[in-house]
Amino acid sequence: MLRRAPRSTRFWIDETYIDYTGDAESLEAFASESRNVIVCKSMSKVYALSGVRAACAALAALDYYRARWAETHVLRAELQQQLERFGWDVIPGCANFLLCHLPIDGPDTAQVVEQARLRGVFLRDVSTMGTRIDDRTLRVAVKDGAANARIVQALAAVLGECARACDLPAAAAC
Repeated sequence: MLRRAPRSTRFWIDETYIDYTGDAESLEAFASESRNVIVCKSMSKVYALSGVRAACAALAALDYYRARWAETHVLRAELQQQLERFGWDVIPGCANFLLCHLPIDGPDTAQVVEQARLRGVFLRDVSTMGTRIDDRTLRVAVKDGAANARIVQALAAVLGECARACDLPAAAAC
């Protein structure tokens, strides 16, 4: 598509999370030989950094970050399995978050996000991020093992509380 487009068409490729997928998926080399393709990356997402000095040090420690990205793959798979136990449809991904579709017979995203926040867990309501995302979709960040356990524990409490209020099983909370 990029090669067939008119030269006057400009493309901005957002590769913010590309490091989680591997170098082979990047269009950076293609963009370097193109006059109409620009690749944008973010140090704040995959390196959890801001500022030029920290960014330079991070780029020099690529082996360290590759190990962290590999660790994130493992932690994400574990977290996905735990969230699926709630009856959620969890979309597999490669970045440091999971997109979750909540069951129709349970609380909506706004309820889950608010109740989780009251327990010190911050989730992302993505219901306004696109036409194919509704009010039953949220994003859960992948953290370290202990933080992921706290997220799951808080969500279990939220769903259990809602189920008790509606006299339903926890996985099918109101």
